[in-house]
Amino acid sequence: FHPDHRNPSLHVVILTRGSPSRSILRLLNSVKYRGTTTYLDGDVVSTKDLIRANAEAAEHFFIVADPMTSNPEREDSHNTLRALAIKQYVYSRGGKKATISIQMLRHESRGTYFDSVKVADIARATSEHNGEKSTVQDQVICLDELKLSLMAQGAGIRSEEHTSELQS
Repeated sequence: FHPDHRNPSLHVVILTRGSPSRSILRLLNSVKYRGTTTYLDGDVVSTKDLIRANAEAAEHFFIVADPMTSNPEREDSHNTLRALAIKQYVYSRGGKKATISIQMLRHESRGTYFDSVKVADIARATSEHNGEKSTVQDQVICLDELKLSLMAQGAGIRSEEHTSELQS
């Protein structure tokens, strides 16, 4: 919804299990998002729920990880399966390429994700483009990598107070 994207016809569908939290309800009921956002209680592994969400017409899918999970490996595996379910559904309905931005908790899950979806995307591209293979356009955002990157950037920065103590 950022103004830089200049897409007034943008509509967002949130498909997740359970009722929305109070903060999400406030957001959904705000004047800014009321007409452009739909919240559905469901799961992307359910064909019925993907039909309700009109997933075959979507341009982009976002899969968000639960950072509070007790089992990050299982969360990443489930999210990979969600991505595959979306791709399978979109492709089976004749939809365009299912581009996904997925959040992973563990760095190791990135390779597994791309290995899993690459086969589906290449098979689809091959059938549509007479044998031309296309690369996967998906984006994996790994929380572990972001944390490590921020820590590495912070490791080289010293406060002025600490620097003056070292010089004394």
